[in-house]
Amino acid sequence: MVEQQVRTIFASVYAIDRPAEGIDLDEPLFGPESAFGLDSLDTLRFIAALQDAYRFDVGACGTDTFRTIRSISDFVAA
Repeated sequence: MVEQQVRTIFASVYAIDRPAEGIDLDEPLFGPESAFGLDSLDTLRFIAALQDAYRFDVGACGTDTFRTIRSISDFVAA
């Protein structure tokens, strides 16, 4: 399932202190609403890891694409 793969990549890139399964699909990953304390520069690191895994063109998506596990998974699956 794409959602679990994206969760695992996120948890791996940032070495978060909870299991990947514990990341809610609609939880904000970056910005002031995020519980992870990650900012826009951190987003670039995650996008690079996702591009390695899924080979997509980052120019084909908007900034909201990388807000949650669900939005990322929907983009990757499409």
